[in-house]
Amino acid sequence: MREGVWIGLGVGVATGLWMWAEYALGLHTVHADVGRMTGFFSIIFPVGGMVLALRSLRTRCGTLTFRTGAPLVLMVSTVATLAMAGMSTIYIHWLNPGWSAQAGTTPTGFVLGGALAALIGGIAVGLIVFAILRTRNTKVAVR
Repeated sequence: MREGVWIGLGVGVATGLWMWAEYALGLHTVHADVGRMTGFFSIIFPVGGMVLALRSLRTRCGTLTFRTGAPLVLMVSTVATLAMAGMSTIYIHWLNPGWSAQAGTTPTGFVLGGALAALIGGIAVGLIVFAILRTRNTKVAVR
């Protein structure tokens, strides 16, 4: 589980840095129309993190079952959400405080909305990756 914490932290920080980089490149201000599209590419971090975490678990355990995979998906998603919420708080309060007015929300609403989306999205991505990577023990009939 410790590995899941580190991977979740990496996913949350990487996603937050992506948001900060978009701002630094002007994709939240001058080129906001482009920024609306580039934000979707940050999905690579949760997908990559889940693949890394679940493959590591499969290597250690031999197989992925719901009992072993689901807690890891929840752990990675929760830690990533907490890290992303911290990165969003820094963003909305110090890097781009005008964003909340531009987006028509409060800073708290921005952080909580992003956290909820990150948690639900992370769990959904994790379960999809889990379903793809899941292995089953099949018994082959021997004559």
